Amino acid sequence: MDLFAVDFDCESYSGTSDSEDQEECEFTYSDHAKNILSSLDESIDKIDNFLTFERGFLHGDIVCPVSDPSGQLGRVVGVAMLVDLETSSGDIIKDVNSKKLSRVRSFVSGDCVVMGPWIGRVIRAFDLVTVMFSDGAKCELLLRDSEVLKPIPPILFEDAPYFYYPGQRVRVIHPSVFESATWLCGSWRPNRDEGVVSHVDVGLVHVNWITSVTNVWGDRSSNPRNYQNPKDLSLLSCFPYANWQLGDWCALTADVAGMNSSKSCFHTNAQKCDSLMHMGFDTYGSGYSQTFVVAKTKSTVDVLWQNGRQFVLENLTVQDAAECQRTGTVRDMDALQRTVNVKWTVPADTYAVRCESGPAVETVSAYELVEHPDFSFCTGEVVIRSAMNIARAEAGLTNGPIASREKLVTSSDFLSCIGNVLGYKDDGIEVQWASGVISKVQPFDIIGLDRLLDNSSELMNEDHTAGDLVDMSDQEGMHHDSTNVVADPRYEIVRMAELQPSAKELSEEKEILESVVQVEKPNHSSEDDVLKQFDMVTDSSDHHFVKENGYKNVTRAWVKKVQQEWAILQKDLPDDIHVRVYEERMDLLRACIVGAEGTPYHDNLFFFDIFFPPDYPHEPPSVHYHSGGLRLNPNLYESGKVCLSLLKTWTGTGNEVWNPDSSTVLQLLLSLQALVLNEKPYFNEAGYDKFVGKADGEKNSITYNENAFLLSCKSMMYVLHKPPKHFEKFVKEHFASRAPRILDACEAYLGGDLVGHARDNAYISEDGSKNCSTGFKIMLGKLLPKLVSTFTNAGIVGT
Repeated sequence: MDLFAVDFDCESYSGTSDSEDQEECEFTYSDHAKNILSSLDESIDKIDNFLTFERGFLHGDIVCPVSDPSGQLGRVVGVAMLVDLETSSGDIIKDVNSKKLSRVRSFVSGDCVVMGPWIGRVIRAFDLVTVMFSDGAKCELLLRDSEVLKPIPPILFEDAPYFYYPGQRVRVIHPSVFESATWLCGSWRPNRDEGVVSHVDVGLVHVNWITSVTNVWGDRSSNPRNYQNPKDLSLLSCFPYANWQLGDWCALTADVAGMNSSKSCFHTNAQKCDSLMHMGFDTYGSGYSQTFVVAKTKSTVDVLWQNGRQFVLENLTVQDAAECQRTGTVRDMDALQRTVNVKWTVPADTYAVRCESGPAVETVSAYELVEHPDFSFCTGEVVIRSAMNIARAEAGLTNGPIASREKLVTSSDFLSCIGNVLGYKDDGIEVQWASGVISKVQPFDIIGLDRLLDNSSELMNEDHTAGDLVDMSDQEGMHHDSTNVVADPRYEIVRMAELQPSAKELSEEKEILESVVQVEKPNHSSEDDVLKQFDMVTDSSDHHFVKENGYKNVTRAWVKKVQQEWAILQKDLPDDIHVRVYEERMDLLRACIVGAEGTPYHDNLFFFDIFFPPDYPHEPPSVHYHSGGLRLNPNLYESGKVCLSLLKTWTGTGNEVWNPDSSTVLQLLLSLQALVLNEKPYFNEAGYDKFVGKADGEKNSITYNENAFLLSCKSMMYVLHKPPKHFEKFVKEHFASRAPRILDACEAYLGGDLVGHARDNAYISEDGSKNCSTGFKIMLGKLLPKLVSTFTNAGIVGT
């Protein structure tokens, strides 16, 4: 674990070592008006510092070395901050530990709060202002309306973050308001109209309640009132001492303020009655609480790197068989070789099916790990204890969670059930509960609030019907039985009956076809001609856009345009693109693109369903990608969405966008082939083109290609088992002819060749890499036998 000091003034960075490193930079806020006038060159630097209020490092931040941005990553696991504080009169208190600072307001908008079993967010906090008068009288006012008190110029802080603050002179707009005020000293008199704010706190809080612990456990309870007394609320926050930024207002405890005032680092002007304050602080007695501004910050940051022995990123899952999914925690990682040491755990309460015992700690490929959907928690995340955990935690309980919940009857009881994640510790997760207690729990003992709300939203919108995909393939290989469809034996019959055009409609469409310029119709596919590039077929029942019925209202111009598209495709299709059109549905088209040599998609098949809308070609066609549940390209989503400017699903200019007068389906297919399924798909991601040719960009591109090829192999297995209609024989023949090349490339990659450059031992990537990563070879070694088995089961010989 490395140690860095962050002092936001010099922004320097020293080299790293295996032990302890330091980086010192400062943010400075104080005395800018005077300094900026002294020197133009210095002023520019000061202005930049003053305007750049970038936050410092926080617990849980992912960082990388400046010297090697594309190398290993680290997580910030500790922050210690010293600050310089400035008073309204220009006094400076230096090097104050940020843990000695307190907030000026106990609650502000956005705070997460707890009351009993309920968790909520603060919408607004109303000020409780204490006003002192020159005769020593003092009263408290709960201000729902800022029109009650008006500041008296001159204003101490023009850019104050709060409307009211200590030391502020105010005028009473409606003196009668003070009759009902709480008088702490003295009593109401009608002639008092000016005073000074001596103290400000929160008197009322408007809360938006999110959920309650009891709701999570299965019980239902009604929401509390939205307006609450702040004394009834507990702030849910961790690491508040690391969140201070330049310009923040804060307060000091009395002992710290007194201690620093006697030190030489406490630079002060004699307190006096000046033009700003008009009256000295002493006039108002000891009730005045002084406010400070953070003028400078200096932080020391502990970083735990990926190759550190104790580094734990998150709980991860890997599937080594379709029926058993192991769960583990990352112990350490080699970012360069993409290997991870994982300690496997299988909670008995979570899995009904037990995996066979294996190694407790195993070195695996980073490509075979995915973030656990339930057990991965971020630092600072709000979590709730599960009822199961409460049952175990209650000593002597034998009646289960219900009995446990009955014991939680007071608000303080629930404070031990809601907390913030502090980080990973050993094989567990450290949580700071709302009660202030810190304890270590297992990931299955807590539930993340954000994840809980996301799941609730999905359940509200969930409506599975026949044909819906309800589960996707396993991580290790695409198996035919891993994609389940909601069963309904009537589904196919109903769908065909509803979607197929009637005889009358077919007759009318045929008349339109015969009335336009005739184009030579392609012959129907035969048993002996399965590799035909362009063919007309029947039965569009498995087409993604089969439910669209716009074709019933098309014009003769539309029919003519589609036939022109057919003619272009029939004449100009390149060798590695194949198309099927539908005799009874001119608005539908299916295309297959063969992955090009030199790309991570080589020798694979990619299928796209295309729909011509009724206003085609004024609008581009709609395109759906047959993903098989895999995301192997930035432009091709698991959902089937295709992100391309030509389709108006992304921004573009010139020839990149659809032109009704010149754009064609052939242009679309060539764009998918050349621009999407290209040699370096990593740079397809928006904004990543600026990293082309740079070492870190090229490294990331190689990593992306490795993962893309692994997913492409899984896609091959999926396509072989479930080929789209009218391409069944083509798929089998294609892989029968390409299988030797595919397997030969896999063997070359296992030998270290870079993806896309099998048997090209002389090839060196632009970042200087000559070999693929160890993690890629580990994963490919596990995947290759399954690929061979899939080829064999499909009847492909010569493998």
